[in-house]
Amino acid sequence: MAIAAGGNFSIALKRDGTVWSWGDNSNGQLGDGTNVSKKQPVQVSGLSGVVAIAAGKLHALAVKNDGTVWTWGSNSFGQLGDGTTTSSNVPEPLATIHDAKAVAAGSYHSLVLRQAGKVSAWGYDAFGQLGDGGSANQLTPVNVSGLDGVTNIAAGGSHSLAMKSDGTVWAWGGNFMGQLGDGTRNNRSAPAIVTGFAPALNDISGHWAQDAIKRALEEGYVDGYEDGTFRPDHTVSRAEYVKMTAAALRLTIPAAQPGQTWYEPYAAALQQAGALQDGDLLGGWNDPITRGEIAAIALRAVKPELQKPGTRLDESYVLQNAVQNGLLQGLAGGELAPQADTTRAQSVVLVERILTLKAGGTLPVDQEALRAASSLGAARP
Repeated sequence: MAIAAGGNFSIALKRDGTVWSWGDNSNGQLGDGTNVSKKQPVQVSGLSGVVAIAAGKLHALAVKNDGTVWTWGSNSFGQLGDGTTTSSNVPEPLATIHDAKAVAAGSYHSLVLRQAGKVSAWGYDAFGQLGDGGSANQLTPVNVSGLDGVTNIAAGGSHSLAMKSDGTVWAWGGNFMGQLGDGTRNNRSAPAIVTGFAPALNDISGHWAQDAIKRALEEGYVDGYEDGTFRPDHTVSRAEYVKMTAAALRLTIPAAQPGQTWYEPYAAALQQAGALQDGDLLGGWNDPITRGEIAAIALRAVKPELQKPGTRLDESYVLQNAVQNGLLQGLAGGELAPQADTTRAQSVVLVERILTLKAGGTLPVDQEALRAASSLGAARP
């Protein structure tokens, strides 16, 4: 049995798939075909095979076992998602959704989690709670921007939340009480990650990459070890780096197939995106990745023209362009050391640089490394 509480009404989903409701019914939110409030439960009209429910301030939603979404109650802001602002005192299906897994309801907006891990929303949007990048009310479902791999959703009065399969939490909408968890009180009309979940680690204090490691932990694309360490100066394997990069880029990771190793789905996701191609990695998956190899993956990740299938990169081209774009910095004296192993700290910093460039930012260029790269002569992809 599942329960949900609206503004002044309640609904319950019984084990037999029927839905029952009681309380205020001034807007038809009990779904029994009347607008008369009830002091005891009444059955919601015409619903069976229900697997999930949600209640907003004056409206309610249900998901049936065929993936359809049904809504009823107040519709003054389009929160029923049927293309009108006409309230309904009986459940009506949404014609455009047949792959729902779960629903959530804010005061005057609604969310649905779909089978592919996407989220759609409709209704009131003055604070950006629909997550579509705007603030206009929507009478039918629109896709929440940039979210995939979602496993759980929730809605507050004027904000929305989603949890992804990597454990990260994303928030959008009203933020006047800090409910988006990003350290500000600024409303936001598109999802962003909730920060502050990073575990306390006992070996990064004072490390040169401390801040980058903390951000990576909060973003959820790296983890510490069970003993409370991060081991920033240990080498990182090719498999670990591929997983880290795919997770940081928020790529859709395919389900693991029987017999696959843990890293193969992440490698497949990078290959699908064109950021990993034949010849980029030159050794075993469990061996340390080299500086030249991480530079190649990083360069492909930020350069769409290098993501075309069959685009081969020679080492000189990778080093020169990675340095010119600020992705790769030199070691002592600007030394490039493409065959040197990469540490966990170095790999985190490089992934952060990838994300900076992909977000439209710029990076400082190591002038000593640039001189060393220039001495390599002309290079082509």
